[in-house]
Parts: sequence; C-alpha cells; structure tokens
Amino acid sequence: MVDAPSSESLATGQRSLGNASVEYPLWPPLTAGCPQTSTHDVAYPLEITYAYEALDTDLFTSPTPLRAGLDRWAPLLPPLAAPGLGEGGTPLIELADGVYVKDESRNPTWSHKDRLNRVAVSAAVGAGAPGIVVASSGNHAASAAAYAARAGLQCIVINGWAPPAVRDFMRAYGAVVLPVGWEHSWPLTTQIVERLGFHPVSNRTVTHTGHPFGPEGYKTIAYEIFQEIGVPKAVYVPTGYGENLFGRASRSCGCWARRRWCRGCTRVSRRRAGRCTRRWPRGHRPCRWRWARRRRTASAAR
Repeated sequence: MVDAPSSESLATGQRSLGNASVEYPLWPPLTAGCPQTSTHDVAYPLEITYAYEALDTDLFTSPTPLRAGLDRWAPLLPPLAAPGLGEGGTPLIELADGVYVKDESRNPTWSHKDRLNRVAVSAAVGAGAPGIVVASSGNHAASAAAYAARAGLQCIVINGWAPPAVRDFMRAYGAVVLPVGWEHSWPLTTQIVERLGFHPVSNRTVTHTGHPFGPEGYKTIAYEIFQEIGVPKAVYVPTGYGENLFGRASRSCGCWARRRWCRGCTRVSRRRAGRCTRRWPRGHRPCRWRWARRRRTASAAR
C-alpha cells in the first residue's frame, strides 16, 4: 500500500454492517465483505467511520467554491487519492413548487456513478493496485474506465451483455473489455483480483454494497441538496441494486444525526424501473435491506 493523501479526510476505519461492534483499520479496503460477520448466505458490507468531532461546522454553511466537485466534502469522504474530473456540484432543478430534480447527467460521464468511482478508484490508488476491475453493463463501467485513465491505472471491464456501442464507449477510455457472460462475472472478477492484484470497484459479493469506500461518494448528493434547500420532506431515488440509496440515505443521515445539524428525518423511497430485472444465482436474491436497516438506524442515532 502507498501513502494516500489523508490530511483532509476524517475517515478513521471500517465497521461491519453485520455487527456495529466489529471494526477494522481504514486500510486495506475490505471488498469481499466483513470477514467476521459474513455467512454463506450474506456477505455483510462495511461502512466507513469518521472522527465527526473534528469536523468544521462551517462545512455545510460556507459558500461552495466554483466546480469544487467532491473535494469540497473531502473531510467526510475516504482519502481522495485519485484526481477528479469535476464530478459533483450538479444542479438542483425546480420543476414545480417544492418539487426538484437533481440532474446527475451533468457529471463527467453523464451519471451519478462518477461520484462513486472518484472514491473507489482513490481506494485503488491508496492500496497501490496496478489497476481496477469492474463488472458492469454500462454507466458504472464507463465511469470506472474514465477515472482509472485519469489516475493512470489499467482498467478491465467484464461485460458480455451490453450493446457494442456501449462497449466502444468503455474502450474509448482505454479499458480492456472482456465479453464474458453475466453468470461468470463474479468468479472472473475474483480471479483478476487475486492473480493480478487489481482492485475491484464493483461487487464481489451477492450483497451489492460490497465496496466500503465507493458508496460514500453518493452521500454528497444529499449534502448538496441539504446545502441548497435544507431538509426535504421526501426524496425518491431511482434504484437498481440499491447502492445509491444506501450511500445517499444511510451514510448522510448518520453524519447529520451525530452532529445534530438538522432535526427530523426525510422520508426516502426507492423507485425501480418497471422492466428492471436481473438473473440471480440459484438460492440468492437482490440486496435485502432488512438485515441492515435496523443496525443502520441504531448506528445513526448514536
């Protein structure tokens, strides 16, 4: 592992979502789930802990520098060792009285995945990995390839189910695209990690929030909303696996609850596309929130 810039980051370690009393050092990122609490059926992810008591209270009240990106929120993120591309700071557009849309298409590769990949690729740089590996059908892989190129890392994309134009988009950033079927993506990802030392920026587990650093980038969406309009009555989040929902709702609310910056609680609802379906390995289902919801709520209240 190389020394990662950490002078601004207040991140202190990793904590299991299977048992909040189980903690680990910040490095290396545990991308295969919690070693102690995970079972054959559930690989419990980890969350990042912070020294909230050392946070400058002006962070949410001071004017936002032009095009500050995620660097504005560096104290509340893992060390940002990889250079950015101007991600974050997207406009909050009012459609009707009190109804807003956060336009994440303004990010460098046109999606919210840029927030995750700035942080996840930083983890790869901080861990001293020669490259990253990602299994994705589109936005996530394109974004990962862009941030790997910006950081000078190699990038392998496992994708055998996207249209040729999408794969060309990934190759435009210098990524090596392996046309492998979806059912083989996880085993191949693990082999690339173990044999080549590449850092995974997509899940290695059936429970999708497998990378402890990456989803931290999503909470900056909530920070930006709060800075502009305060605490909204409700937030509706387009959802696939639920990683964005986890990062935006759980991680940001935990920070605010500890510092008592806001009162009350915003209702957060997920909205999944009607035709969004996945083929899951036999015996498994998509990320189940029951096991983590109670622990996250208790953790945020402390």
